[in-house]
Amino acid sequence: MSFLNKKTKTVTEKKVIDGYSDSDNRLSKEDAHRDVQYNIPSTAKQLWIIYMAQMKLYTKGKLPWLFLIFVLFIPIIIYSGQLDSLIQAILSLAPPTPGNYLSILLQGLVPMMVLISAMALAKIIPSEFKDRTAYLNLALPQSRFTFYLGKFLAGLTIVLTTFFLVIGLCILITNGKYGTVSSKDLLNAMILIFGGLFALCGIIYGMSIFFKKGNTILPFIILFMIIPIAIAFLSWKYNFQDLKGYVPVFAGDYALTLLGDIGSQVSMGSAIGVISNETMPNITLAFITYIIWGIAFLALGYYFFKRREM
Repeated sequence: MSFLNKKTKTVTEKKVIDGYSDSDNRLSKEDAHRDVQYNIPSTAKQLWIIYMAQMKLYTKGKLPWLFLIFVLFIPIIIYSGQLDSLIQAILSLAPPTPGNYLSILLQGLVPMMVLISAMALAKIIPSEFKDRTAYLNLALPQSRFTFYLGKFLAGLTIVLTTFFLVIGLCILITNGKYGTVSSKDLLNAMILIFGGLFALCGIIYGMSIFFKKGNTILPFIILFMIIPIAIAFLSWKYNFQDLKGYVPVFAGDYALTLLGDIGSQVSMGSAIGVISNETMPNITLAFITYIIWGIAFLALGYYFFKRREM
């Protein structure tokens, strides 16, 4: 037959190399995830990761800018001369000492301690559950304790930094106008202020566990208005005047009283007449008490946080 005479075409066999060939794709044990042991990061590492994540969330929001405006507002309004007449009127009723002048500059300290603490910490946990990011974060290899504490430390850092800058600016302004404030009184006032700030932050953060939505106004009303009035009434009725200084809501009042006796502060405690030198607490004991207040409310908040269903 004719087809027998046709030349047969020889096909050269080519070797096809498989991408998964053992000879051409040899992975190390680490790359192949063989015989490799993975460990959960240490508690300190988890805290640092959560802390930095919350600090990045702060920088993406408006809160740091609002606090910066608050810090810069003080020297601007003072050097613009807007408060000169008011300051002179107050100093006409009290000796024009450096301590009194510094106390005047810090008149808004008590309400701002509560308000800034609430703005920084009252919305952290409620927003995590509202935005459902907590369901993702808590599924990661980390404990609820480090998640809870790391976010608190970030908020506390923002609050302490803000007041450190505010008080530092006011001290510099006072030194330039009236001279140096008594170092002993200043140190004791700072101990009360920063101890009180820790307590207020802990109380607000612990309270926020019970809020479905982040709420700044409610903690402010409770800590700035309701509790001072209640403590004043109870101390009058049951005669424990000397114990008021160990309640964190009065920390700012007593700090300003230490700096200068100008007769009054912008606070509920001063308005209802429960703050005086006669009821000044022991500074060291008051600081320890404030820390205990903060830790107690942090522990209370964590107790309910770790039992919250996902």
